[in-house]
Amino acid sequence: MNKVCRLLATALVSVFALAPCLSTAGEDPVTVVENLQAALVEAMKGGDSMDYDARYALLAPVALETHDFPFIAQIAMGRHWRQLTNEEQQQYVNAFEEMSIASYASRFERYSGERFVVVETYDNPRGGRVVICELRREGEQPLLFEYHLRQTGGDWRIVNIVVDGVSDLALKRAEYSGVLSEFGFSGLLDDLANQVDTARKRSQ
Repeated sequence: MNKVCRLLATALVSVFALAPCLSTAGEDPVTVVENLQAALVEAMKGGDSMDYDARYALLAPVALETHDFPFIAQIAMGRHWRQLTNEEQQQYVNAFEEMSIASYASRFERYSGERFVVVETYDNPRGGRVVICELRREGEQPLLFEYHLRQTGGDWRIVNIVVDGVSDLALKRAEYSGVLSEFGFSGLLDDLANQVDTARKRSQ
């Protein structure tokens, strides 16, 4: 991970620690992660018989159920979040959710025997839980996934995914900060919409 990502990841961990943690929970963190992974594998197994729209329809309800997208979107925007109206915040969260699901639908489209395996889970000392998994692939080194979860509304939800040491949320925060500084809020919405279009075209 480069220096910027490391610094952002450290800051994000501190933010998660400040987030309220409820005492009750629905499904445990491992089950939440496994539910997402099962849907991803199902989408991959669909192969050519399942187009982008079908994968999106399959993955959308699972992604919305397993991720805390409003929280992730807010942290990704950083200090700019407070500058938005309530309507703009909701517009941005909706666009962020669509982009996130589109990314899953475009990336998990072919199956070659991949499987996710939970290798470790532990309490984050600053709050929340971490579930570490490997994506095992035939003839290749496994990819290491760290799922960071927090409790919201009594349920565990994913708030960040670190893949082979690279924090997805840290990357998004750095990217969005640059877009907002140069092009403003409308520019960020355009960027998210372009990512959805790119994801769809990739899968055609």
